[in-house]
Amino acid sequence: MLGAVFSFVALVFLVVVVIRALLFGDPVAGWPSMMSVILLLGGLNLLVLGILGQYLGKTYLETKARPPYIVRETSDIPSREGDTESREMRS
Repeated sequence: MLGAVFSFVALVFLVVVVIRALLFGDPVAGWPSMMSVILLLGGLNLLVLGILGQYLGKTYLETKARPPYIVRETSDIPSREGDTESREMRS
């Protein structure tokens, strides 16, 4: 989110710098354009890192392999005769 904000601010700043340079001239040569490019690249960098962080966080939560629910208690209901999976889980 922060990267998107920085990128948007940099684009607005770039537009303002271009309009100001066209209308009034450039008092300090190179500074406004350099700052806007640095802000834009920094914002894009933060945006990509945020997306990567979201991806890694979701991957980490999936690899923990926790069940979506927790069984509070179980009952001792006998299993059916042909149910081999239930017998394997008890032993």
